[in-house]
Amino acid sequence: MIAKVPKGREELTDIASRLRPTNPLEDLTREELYERAQAADIPGRSEMSKQQLVDALRVKS
Repeated sequence: MIAKVPKGREELTDIASRLRPTNPLEDLTREELYERAQAADIPGRSEMSKQQLVDALRVKS
């Protein structure tokens, strides 16, 4: 069996995007992240930015 070789940049980009890990927390709104932070009892969550909430939730899990 011979492996299929990608033909061009577009096909390589498509393959790379399918292999890249997803960031489900990054896709959530700040409000959704806040609710998760509240459930995880993360202190200072009301003053955190979206990225800070993402980081805090990652550390907590």
